[in-house]
Amino acid sequence: MLTKEDITRTFKSIPKRKLTDVEKEVIYILVEKSKLEINNSVQILNKGFLMFVGVFIVAMLMKLYDVVPPIMINMLYLVGILVLVVIIYLYNREIENEKRTLDNLLDNFLR
Repeated sequence: MLTKEDITRTFKSIPKRKLTDVEKEVIYILVEKSKLEINNSVQILNKGFLMFVGVFIVAMLMKLYDVVPPIMINMLYLVGILVLVVIIYLYNREIENEKRTLDNLLDNFLR
C-alpha cells in the first residue's frame, strides 16, 4: 500500500522538464497496451470460470441421473478444479507481468 509520503516522494522526483508530444504518445500507447492485456486476461479468467461451472453442472447432472460410473464423475470434478487452478495461475502471471511493465515504465520515466 502506498503511503502519502511515498506518493509525495514520487511526485517530487518527477523530472522538471516538459515531455515532448512523442514521449507523451509513447507513454499513452504503452498504458493502453497494458490495459488491453489486462482486459484479455480478465476475459480468459471469465471463460475459464464458465468452463469450471459448466463442468460442475454436467457432473452433477450425470450423478443425479446415474449416466456414468462415479469414478468418471469424480474425474470430471477434478478436471473442473484443474481448469480453475490453471486459469487463476495464468491470470495472476499476466497481471504481475503488466504490473512489472508499468513499474518499469514509471522507473524509466523518473530517471
